[in-house]
Order: sequence, then C-alpha cells, then structure tokens
Amino acid sequence: MTMPMKNPTKIRRVQEEVRRAVGKKSKVDEDDIHQMDYLKWVVQEALRLHPLAPFLVPRKLSDSSTLGGYNIPPKTRVFINVREIQSDLCGIGQKIECLKIDSLTT
Repeated sequence: MTMPMKNPTKIRRVQEEVRRAVGKKSKVDEDDIHQMDYLKWVVQEALRLHPLAPFLVPRKLSDSSTLGGYNIPPKTRVFINVREIQSDLCGIGQKIECLKIDSLTT
C-alpha cells in the first residue's frame, strides 16, 4: 500500500471518501465500506501490481511443450510469475508502473 502513499492527491481522495462515508462515527461499519468505491479500486490496483504470492504453485508438465520458441521437455517444473502477468497491460507487452485509478472512475 505504499504506492498510493507516494501520490498525495490519490491519498487525499481516499481520505475524503472515507471521511464522507464514515462521517462523525468512531468506527467504520460494513455499510460504510460499500460506499467506498475509490478505496476498493486503490486496494485492487495495489494488489494487482504487487500480488501477495508472486508465483503460482509450481507445475510439472505432463507432455512436451513449446513456449516462446523454446522446447520444454515433459516432467519439467514450471514456475508462473503472477506479478509479470498482472503488470502486463492486456497482454500486449506494455508495462504499467503507476496507479491508473482515475481512469476507472471517469
């Protein structure tokens, strides 16, 4: 969650949304959370760019495969890098490094 903290305007927007949803109450209720769409998008984007588990559970190939021009023999352990998959915008090879939350809310 340090990514949004590096952008003070996004943090201010999240703070304003939380203050508006919670009001003068001392605790956040479950009903309040349903009103915080921008906060949800910030958390989802942060988790997309920095997943909790960077690799999936290793897989063992049952058959020979070809990937990116490389021949992978059977019984090879394959590690799938989730972080790279999720940071690749639409699978076109264009990396995104910063939060793109504003485009989701407009």
